[in-house]
Amino acid sequence: MRKEEVQGRLDLVPENLEKLAILQAMSYDEFASDFRNIDSALHRLQTAIQALVDLGSYIIASLGLRTPSTSAEVIDILVECGLLPTAHRDRYISMIQFRNRIVHFYNDIDLRILHWILLMSWSTFGICIMPSFGSSRNIRIGSRYAIHGSPLTHDMRC
Repeated sequence: MRKEEVQGRLDLVPENLEKLAILQAMSYDEFASDFRNIDSALHRLQTAIQALVDLGSYIIASLGLRTPSTSAEVIDILVECGLLPTAHRDRYISMIQFRNRIVHFYNDIDLRILHWILLMSWSTFGICIMPSFGSSRNIRIGSRYAIHGSPLTHDMRC
């Protein structure tokens, strides 16, 4: 992945979360009454979650860690290496499972569950991407972000 592609994914997540916050403020009836709300929520959730998986894969490759065979394994490798908190592993896996449901079962999404997902705490996304506090040990893309605020070095191995 090129530097611009990584930065694009880093920028996509907070942008999508900002747009999802608009939908989050809607009642279920208001949300479900307009197909544009539903389509927007599905697209923004899918692309934000996929961006996080892509970024995780990029970090794994950059550090020379074992190659994941699934999106869920991306999370497992990052947790094993201490780059994501173990306490949030199941939530990340659930997010990936929901993204898979959007992609593969797009015509069978329960709108009440979709709305509930919009209402849940999005702080988990914030755990994945945090502003860098200027540590020279952080791998930076541009110089705006570090992953999980963790000091990532090419010397790290699991």
